[in-house]
Amino acid sequence: MFLNIVQLYPHPPCLHKLSKEDLGSQIKKATRKVISTQKAEEKAALLITAAENSYSAIRSEEYVANI
Repeated sequence: MFLNIVQLYPHPPCLHKLSKEDLGSQIKKATRKVISTQKAEEKAALLITAAENSYSAIRSEEYVANI
């Protein structure tokens, strides 16, 4: 699941435009495990908080971030 989410959103600003519900839906799609919508949204909230409190070593426009 982690790798799938990182591939979809490789840079913190990629998460800023998403709602908790949208990201929760992506988390549910990214895993083979059966998780509840509530659990997926809890994980989404954690990811959004982490993205808000982090910074990247590279700009989102740089090549490495677009892989």
